[in-house]
Amino acid sequence: MFFTAVLPPEVIDRIVTIFGDVELRSPKWGQLGPEKRHLGIFSLICRHWARRCRPQMFDEITLRDRDDLFRFLSLVDSPVQASPPLIECVHAVVLSSAGPWSQPWLHLVSAEISKRKEALDEPSREEIDEITFKLDGVHVPQANEASSANTGFGYAPRSWCTGLPRSLPSGVFPIETMELSKLRFRTPAGLIRLIRSTPSLKDLQCTHLVFDDWSDPAFETVGQARQSPNCLHTIAGHGCGSEAQNLDLVLLISRSQMPHALVKPGLRPFSGWAHLRQLAHSVLLTHTSTRVELRAMFVPRSRPTSCGEQRHALSSSVAHAVQDVLVDYFRPDASQEVPTRFKHIHGVTLSLQLTADPTPLAVVHAIGLFGLSALDETQAIDWPALETAVAALAPAEPTTVRVRGLDAFLWLLDAVPAKTILHSLYSARRLVVEHRSRAPRITLESVLAAPAAYTIDGGTVALSRAQVVQLASCVGESAREDFLRNVLWAYA
Repeated sequence: MFFTAVLPPEVIDRIVTIFGDVELRSPKWGQLGPEKRHLGIFSLICRHWARRCRPQMFDEITLRDRDDLFRFLSLVDSPVQASPPLIECVHAVVLSSAGPWSQPWLHLVSAEISKRKEALDEPSREEIDEITFKLDGVHVPQANEASSANTGFGYAPRSWCTGLPRSLPSGVFPIETMELSKLRFRTPAGLIRLIRSTPSLKDLQCTHLVFDDWSDPAFETVGQARQSPNCLHTIAGHGCGSEAQNLDLVLLISRSQMPHALVKPGLRPFSGWAHLRQLAHSVLLTHTSTRVELRAMFVPRSRPTSCGEQRHALSSSVAHAVQDVLVDYFRPDASQEVPTRFKHIHGVTLSLQLTADPTPLAVVHAIGLFGLSALDETQAIDWPALETAVAALAPAEPTTVRVRGLDAFLWLLDAVPAKTILHSLYSARRLVVEHRSRAPRITLESVLAAPAAYTIDGGTVALSRAQVVQLASCVGESAREDFLRNVLWAYA
């Protein structure tokens, strides 16, 4: 017997949790987990380990074709009794398809798994919690393949149910996450059509998409098209044309699909999309490979827990609710071996105040630029374009520029008062620049107003501007005195 078979139950639970933690599946952590290979080894120790590892091993399964599905179903229908039942462990399904669009089978997944969950003695959750749909280089075979000779692959399917009967209800397959990679479309409208075929979609990831015609993404007119009932709130794009085109694609999808388009009873559509586009482009770094992620967070009086409740909250007249639109920028992390990992550069946020009194409208409540760290990236921002966009959006609150890097903050300390950048906002007292690498919060005004010389232990200490910032970051009087003594001794 392995010595691990006699470990205390709490130790076993801790080991299994570490290797099967669902939180580690986030793209933020790359390929860290879950480590199913290790869980499989653990399950061979004894029956107790096997029972404990089974929920983590089968919490998320990946199916690549119809054969994978029926192999899994045959394993579920096996006469061998397992505790807990295998089908009870399945909560997330990843459907991965590559190459030619094969015979439709995706609609069978949710139906077959839900049917077997209903047959349990004590059915807990009959439906799958999350379905992720991955399309990698998928194309619909055509009789004449000459049209795809230049690109090497044909066009993507018009919807996930291409080839299925039209009478099939769209809600039979609740896709919440869709990852599209290396697909070809004639125009961005083809991508919009594919997205609209998934009513339950919440998260969209686009990577290396190709469009035959990108002459005009119809950014301003796409909002007049039919609105989708989905709950899409996160869109990410990387490598879809140039850096500017990639950003435009993310904004185009959000303009036509996301709930924060604000087309709802009692509220007129948000009219500042052109200025939001200018704001997003002003902080885009075109000299590096950038991944753009746009998120919409609606904050009603009570937090919706389901897609239906979220749509109800968005369609109701919620006065003075706040809706945040965040655009985050990432770049490949060269320090990591996994090439798909990205490092956050900075982001911009737009807070909208939804009000119905006296006139139904969506007011820009606040604008913020956050996460600035590197000096060269801070200097590369198109500050005049950013200032123009902010002035056009006219936020009710002062615009906030939040900096993490000390060098970037010191550069802003010189550039802003010298009227090099953001002069109109600064002179009108509509700008807040703060350094927040750690507590406490340090503002540009507090540093400029701070004295440059201090007295400690009978000696006078003259501080540089960088040292003034470091002194302001000290928490407590003793920490401040220790910092001044260290500076005094360094000059002694």
